[in-house]
Amino acid sequence: AHPMNIRIRASLGDTLLRSGDVGEAIEVLEAGIAIAERTLGKDHPETADIRYNIGGAYAMARRNDDALAAYLEVERVWRATFAPDHADLGALDNNIATMLRRQGKVDEA
Repeated sequence: AHPMNIRIRASLGDTLLRSGDVGEAIEVLEAGIAIAERTLGKDHPETADIRYNIGGAYAMARRNDDALAAYLEVERVWRATFAPDHADLGALDNNIATMLRRQGKVDEA
């Protein structure tokens, strides 16, 4: 698949999420991740970006375990890609802490 298809799916998923259609957003983003992994690889930053978006969708759907798993995978890629003070890492750390708190793991958050 062409990389533009990945960006289009990511954008569509984000639009669906913002409009409140969480279920459809998850379907579109899951398909986008599958394409990104096949095309770019699991460790590509663009794949991680889509995974970050689906983490948010899972969180909105209260699929906390799925959200945390997505965010932890993003963390692995982003920490290897970004400088330690990158703003996206701060937002990601906050999202991970939120998912841990939802799971009752306050000490880990």
